[in-house]
Amino acid sequence: MIPKLAMENELPEDSLGAQVRRRLIAAAQDRQDVDLVIMANEINFAHGTGILMSRILAELPSYVLFRAFDHWGGMQVVEPTADFVLHRYSQDRQTIAGFVASRLPPYAPRSIFSVPYTREDVVMALTAKAMTGAPLVIWVMDDNCLSNEGIPLALMRELVLAADARFVISDVMRATYEAHFGLPFWVLPPLVARRFIRTEPCLPPPQEEPLRGAIVGNIWHQAWLEDAIEALSGVEVPIEWYTSSNDLHFLKYTDADLARAGIVIKNDLTHDEIAVRVERSAFILVPSFSGTETDGHAAAIGRLSLPSKMPFVTATAGTPFLVLTNGESGAADYVRTFDLGEVAAYDQEAIIAAINRIADPDKQYRVRERSFAIAPALDVTGLHGFLVDAARNRSLTDDRFELLFSTASLAGRERSDCSIMQC
Repeated sequence: MIPKLAMENELPEDSLGAQVRRRLIAAAQDRQDVDLVIMANEINFAHGTGILMSRILAELPSYVLFRAFDHWGGMQVVEPTADFVLHRYSQDRQTIAGFVASRLPPYAPRSIFSVPYTREDVVMALTAKAMTGAPLVIWVMDDNCLSNEGIPLALMRELVLAADARFVISDVMRATYEAHFGLPFWVLPPLVARRFIRTEPCLPPPQEEPLRGAIVGNIWHQAWLEDAIEALSGVEVPIEWYTSSNDLHFLKYTDADLARAGIVIKNDLTHDEIAVRVERSAFILVPSFSGTETDGHAAAIGRLSLPSKMPFVTATAGTPFLVLTNGESGAADYVRTFDLGEVAAYDQEAIIAAINRIADPDKQYRVRERSFAIAPALDVTGLHGFLVDAARNRSLTDDRFELLFSTASLAGRERSDCSIMQC
């Protein structure tokens, strides 16, 4: 509703005040209702955040994107109505705020959806919230404030306090963020397009087939690859790595290194061929936090984030996981919470024992049946509306993710009925 600026008879029709009034009313009436999305970079398939956001935004008729940088030449897979790019690093807050303020006037935001990762995109989100008062949703996929200075802590706290709904990607991240910021967060895991979700459980591979594992997509850190190669050497279980050159460009390895660990890269298969081979694998290997990372940010990714491929495999194949970690990690917590496989240290004996447990036919059936039962809750359909409703109400109207992540460690905590303002 447009505020009443003046009564018709308060100013002479030809006065400057009346002219300004008419321009203000016309501008307000011409503003376009939109949903704002604020991110560090483009929304495309070159990075996990872009993949997840593309699934959410595919349902929207339109949206306006504010982002800090161009990392992939401006390539978008879900084209925004308008795409505003800051481009430069290390601009002062006033300059960033001015960038947003000069571009927002044509739009009337219904909502603001922020995926915080850099100082610049956080300032843009705070500016949009201050200018419009629209419901603000934040979804932290990768921590860049507690373990690193990508987002200054004071600035992140400001965003957390300004948000009307706060989501994080894993239960481990929730516990960490709630302990640090002293405010409640909700878990929002990576979700999957409905067309990919299985409609019946996947059968285990035939027992007469040789035991085989698989790696799907990227391994996020060089240390994890090196530690996995060392630990897998001598295990003598072949592992096929379904990946692309885009996933491998930042990793250093030789074919001889991979062969020592029983790993063979398969980058010439179609998606349908990969899907069949993933289903017929005994396990999906997921290297995560190893403790040998050289920077805190990499360690935080391993400890707190949940790789998007894991819920995708759960919903589409149901193949058990073998997570490698030398401590707590988001990937290990996911497997333990839902009993979807095994967790082992980067140690040859521990890995062999875990593979033997996974190979048990009864375990194969149980994990695949459990994955099938979980899969409907991982449907991305209607998610943007769910997020906006949570922000408008400052509480959850749909508690499917809270119910999904009701683990033993949260026993007795009535989270699904909890207003974000009252907790």
